[in-house]
Amino acid sequence: MTMQIVKNIRTVVAAMLVACALTNASGQANNTFTQYFQLPYLTNPGFAGLQQYTDIKLGSRQQWNSYDDAPKSYLAAINHPVNFKSVAPAETGASNNKPTTYAGIGGFLIQKNMGGYKDLQAGLSYAVHVPVSSSYRLSLGLTTAYSGVKADLDKFIVRDENDSFYKSIVSNNGSLQYFTVDAGLLLSSDRFMAGYSVLTLSSARLGINKDVDSEDELATRHQVMASYNHVVNADWEAIPSVIFRHDRFAGSSVALNVKARYRSQFWGGLGVDPGNSFSGLVGFSFKNNFSFTYSYEMNVSDVQSYSASAHELMIGISVFGKAKNKLLLW
Repeated sequence: MTMQIVKNIRTVVAAMLVACALTNASGQANNTFTQYFQLPYLTNPGFAGLQQYTDIKLGSRQQWNSYDDAPKSYLAAINHPVNFKSVAPAETGASNNKPTTYAGIGGFLIQKNMGGYKDLQAGLSYAVHVPVSSSYRLSLGLTTAYSGVKADLDKFIVRDENDSFYKSIVSNNGSLQYFTVDAGLLLSSDRFMAGYSVLTLSSARLGINKDVDSEDELATRHQVMASYNHVVNADWEAIPSVIFRHDRFAGSSVALNVKARYRSQFWGGLGVDPGNSFSGLVGFSFKNNFSFTYSYEMNVSDVQSYSASAHELMIGISVFGKAKNKLLLW
């Protein structure tokens, strides 16, 4: 069993190293939601299908600022385990039941609107979850996504009309289409999670846009995350988490969050991205099959006049799983 675990780890790590070797300078604007824990596979594809139930999410993000046509985003997502065996030894009378390798899949649709700019994104995620002990799993995931951008060029003022990126969009009637690939590695247990992901590991433009100079491509983003679920007592849990992000355009940033959950039904949390934003959220669940979460994010960066605040609403529906499977918070 020990040799098999070592072999599984080597297989997963080797696949991740091969994927990293394929990284290039191209990239996609990465999605950042206040309630990132609701859509974990957007942060790290290794989360795809990790939970023991089918998770459906519907959400909306509305931003307010001093300008008309502030950014708005709408999303629908699903996450599902494949070949997961949740039978415990006590239920079968067997004494040698061991965690098994299983897979997970996920999918999402995101529509982003801002004035004359519209971006429709659709993606599929796949992950393999390999047991490395009785408590921990090592997961490797990949996400491939399509993004179609439409821009009403009459609503934009351009500094340099000779910019190759702008000229490409103009030559294609204000549209931009591309595929991207993300990759993630995740180590998880019931209490602890740590992972590394590369968002926009690779990308390919479609049509005339494929001739855009590589210097105009958006950046690959590297992310490292960790969280711990601390059981305070029979009623309360505390979940601190941290995410470190880096890309060549935005530089580096750290997001710190802490959440508290009461009797697995009510939760709240606070978050800070130093120099950029503060956030808070509250939510509840009904029989672990339905959840509702509201969050508010206040921008405090130098560009706050363009994006002063954001409100998010997220509805979750859990099916095909046991009622004891509470919402994943991290």
